[in-house]
Amino acid sequence: SHSSTVTALSLAIGLQEGFTSPFFAITCIFAFIVIYDAVNVRYYAGKNIQLTKQLISDIERSEERRVGKECRSR
Repeated sequence: SHSSTVTALSLAIGLQEGFTSPFFAITCIFAFIVIYDAVNVRYYAGKNIQLTKQLISDIERSEERRVGKECRSR
């Protein structure tokens, strides 16, 4: 995944260049941005799934009510 790749990159730069080097700082910032983005994508994907399931449930209930009304009116 992207998160593990940027974490490995940061570690490799830290080991090669030193953990006080500007390159390590830049890769850490890059890693934080990538990880933050990945977390938000997963969060909103989960929210999307919840809303989609709720929408399907609402449509099914609405359809059941409509069919029930049609049967009673006959």
